[in-house]
Amino acid sequence: MFGGDVSGGKIMGVYPSFNESSATNIGRGRVMPTTSWDALFYGLTQWMGIFDQADIDYVLPNSQNFGCNLYTDSDLFKSGTQVLNGCGGASHETPITFQVPESRLLTGEEQKEVCKMATLAASRRFGFDRSLARCYVSDMTAANSVVVPGMYDVLGFAVMNFDGSGQMPQSVSSTITVDSVQAVAKATASIASDFTVHGALPQSEAPSSSPSMQPSISSMPSFSPSISSMPSNSPTNVPSMIPSISSRPSNQPSLSNMPSLNPSLSPSVSLAPSVTPTGSEAPTSSLEPTPGPTARKVFEDVFMSRDIGNVARSGQISELTTLSGQKSGLYTIKATGSRIYGSSDSFHYMYLETSGDASFTVLIEDFEASSTFAKVGIMFRSSLSQNSSHYSIFQSNENRSQPVQQHRPCMGCNTTDYNTTEVSIQLSYSSVWLRVTKVGNVFKAFYKPSYLAKVAPWYPFGHQLLLDTISSNEYFVGVATVSGGTSVATSHVSNIQLTRTCSNKFITRLQCDQASNVSELGNIFAFYFCIYSTNVSCQTFFYSVNPGQSAVPATTVMIFHHGRALRQSQISWIVALQW
Repeated sequence: MFGGDVSGGKIMGVYPSFNESSATNIGRGRVMPTTSWDALFYGLTQWMGIFDQADIDYVLPNSQNFGCNLYTDSDLFKSGTQVLNGCGGASHETPITFQVPESRLLTGEEQKEVCKMATLAASRRFGFDRSLARCYVSDMTAANSVVVPGMYDVLGFAVMNFDGSGQMPQSVSSTITVDSVQAVAKATASIASDFTVHGALPQSEAPSSSPSMQPSISSMPSFSPSISSMPSNSPTNVPSMIPSISSRPSNQPSLSNMPSLNPSLSPSVSLAPSVTPTGSEAPTSSLEPTPGPTARKVFEDVFMSRDIGNVARSGQISELTTLSGQKSGLYTIKATGSRIYGSSDSFHYMYLETSGDASFTVLIEDFEASSTFAKVGIMFRSSLSQNSSHYSIFQSNENRSQPVQQHRPCMGCNTTDYNTTEVSIQLSYSSVWLRVTKVGNVFKAFYKPSYLAKVAPWYPFGHQLLLDTISSNEYFVGVATVSGGTSVATSHVSNIQLTRTCSNKFITRLQCDQASNVSELGNIFAFYFCIYSTNVSCQTFFYSVNPGQSAVPATTVMIFHHGRALRQSQISWIVALQW
């Protein structure tokens, strides 16, 4: 970073490890950043004259997600005077759990709201200004609930840091203990279950071993109705969560304003036709054909391709190009292979190596094969060995009326199918959208009929699984095709999208995008520069330029080397190349 006031000559953050076993090494020469941009912008914001914590939160709304991993203006500039409130004192980590109806983690907004309530509760409990404490949620995982069968536990830790700069009175600091902070965190989790975490079950402490002499009074009705052999003399105004059971039918039909939360897998059957016919809009008509076909989305990265296991003929992939020589986004895959089943596989794989949380989408435009065992679709795979664990959804040649979802939970385990005839799914003959999402260790599969692509939602299909065997640090994702024998199966796929989503393991959206396959930041300039120290060190970094901007701005350029600004005297020479 250039400028006379810059406090240079040091590296901020943690210097990365390039060892392949390092948790930050995510493969293909990529190292996950451990220092957020918000950490640097926090000090720049103070240097520009914004000191009040509420104002800083307005400018940097995500800065509260990083606890004390932030830099002040005194860390970055010689004239800096500010300190980081809420840090330097006691730090306590408390486990928190939420029961939710689906396999997921807390969203970023839910994490911020939980921590906002935690710091507010702590400031009131211990009697200090709220700005003297910081909080963030870490190490979240999802698992089947052992407390409430059928629900899922979101497990994590609430990390609370307290000020140690002397602004907090000693009398207050002495009351901040592990037990008291845990009590605050548990109370916060209980309140967040009611008001913040979507769909979470309300939480309460375990009942007392000895009952109270006086009944408890609550302004809210019980979620479990009392059971009595005699009816109540005074009916309640609040309906019971569990309906009563009677041996005699009701004289009046029951009325409901809301549909059932758990729809039946089989349609209901009525002996009499509906009294009122359903309405239907008239179909649209056009006198002129569409002037051109709908444009396909082009995938900017280059796929790798290989056969997995023993196949009769080597598979191959190709991408159709336009008349001008540009990519079209339409891929042709020719493959053999006997099966994707049992404890090992034999198929052709068009794939990418990636990491972290991701969503992979593909349109199966056409599929031609002679065997009923042939199929094509999306596969997330832990390795390229034939007995690797995987999670997949396919369009099968055996039954074009529904997809097939498969998974192998561990290396060499048997494959499990989800292929039911109980669900009526209207797909066009061979064209369907498929999608698989990975969030943490949770995998979900979706489909959408191609002719309803613009109006239909994504329908979940198959098993929603917790798979720890597909590591977030490095795995493979792509399109798997198998012919079911020695004959060749041909598939045409397009509109492939790999979307990286940021979880708690990715500090900011920018860092997440930097580890993705496609950059959406415009033109990228690569700078190769050398740093004078005891030993001359030469490094490469990337500078982003907005779309349409053809050169590096002539204004001051800040160069950060592993999270720390460099002085101009440290840089011997720079070469800029358009990436």
